[in-house]
Amino acid sequence: VFDSLADAGPVPALEGSSGNPILALLPGSRKQEVRAGLPALLEASRILVSHHPGLETWISCQRENLIPEIDAILADHSQVKVHVGDARALQARARLAIVCSGTVTLETAWHGIPMVVAYPANQLQRSVYRMLAVAPYFSLINLFAGRELVPELLFEPGDGAAIARLATPLLDDQRASELTQELKTIRAEKFHPGASQKAARQ
Repeated sequence: VFDSLADAGPVPALEGSSGNPILALLPGSRKQEVRAGLPALLEASRILVSHHPGLETWISCQRENLIPEIDAILADHSQVKVHVGDARALQARARLAIVCSGTVTLETAWHGIPMVVAYPANQLQRSVYRMLAVAPYFSLINLFAGRELVPELLFEPGDGAAIARLATPLLDDQRASELTQELKTIRAEKFHPGASQKAARQ
């Protein structure tokens, strides 16, 4: 992951941005993830934008075959924009990101962007996770940090309000600045070739 980030070259342009602060939604790269998670991420966005009207919501669509899935879910969200392609265009420019768990959390952390890591899970799945979990966190960025550096949540599908509650404090300028600095420190200390394999062995 870190080799590819270091060698990725310039961040792509974000066509269509108004220059307003960006709330980036990264629902995953598979159709099932988008169907299960994106409606709640959009509800969280609606709540956050209602309190912070300057925010501009963008969805990262990393694969073109996801466009019909996203368009169908966006039927009632005309103000939301979609970026198709390299997620770095959003990850590098976001004021705040709501991210499904996976390597995308490390990619977002690489850019020093405050985030909430949220993954859809029903009550049974959450119970099984609590029973079987061998680590205190499920997000890779918190595992790398060894503490809850960013808020993480296994949310009931559709429960955007729960995500918004975790995300709201990160829109405070001071808290956002502190978290950005913490993410940059983690990047300098731990984001290096071989780090992913080392973390997996721990």
